[in-house]
Amino acid sequence: MKKKLPIFSTKKGREQYLATYEAMFSLWEVPHDAIDVKTSYGSTHINASGPGDGYPLVLLHAAGLSSTVWFANITELSADHRVYAVDIIGDAGKSEVDRLLAKRTDYAKWLKEVFDGLSIKSCDLLGHSYGGWLTLNMALAYPERLRNIVLLAPA
Repeated sequence: MKKKLPIFSTKKGREQYLATYEAMFSLWEVPHDAIDVKTSYGSTHINASGPGDGYPLVLLHAAGLSSTVWFANITELSADHRVYAVDIIGDAGKSEVDRLLAKRTDYAKWLKEVFDGLSIKSCDLLGHSYGGWLTLNMALAYPERLRNIVLLAPA
């Protein structure tokens, strides 16, 4: 079994963070499903909303944030799309990293594995800041997996 690489320095800090994370869903005005996808880099947590048969839209947050940051936009975004708000591995959120992602290719492979775990053959991918960098990186590595990309203040 791989050793989990800690994001939090104390158990209490992790517990406080997770309580705040869950409290954010009081602002999430549509139902959501919590999904965990195993990848070769660890477990990736995703909050999914919208119709199950909607075209997939994957959201990647900015650095130091989590998927909960989309609370102000999730109602509109999930009206017609199946929205997958990803907690980027190695950053804040509920994803748990087993091994460090050291290169651009690692991040593209990780995101491809997330798509595979969600059975997404092609999607629209929206990234904010650091998430925009990850979006561009995915577009360069696996363009066939993307229909459209949206970049919000890409890093």
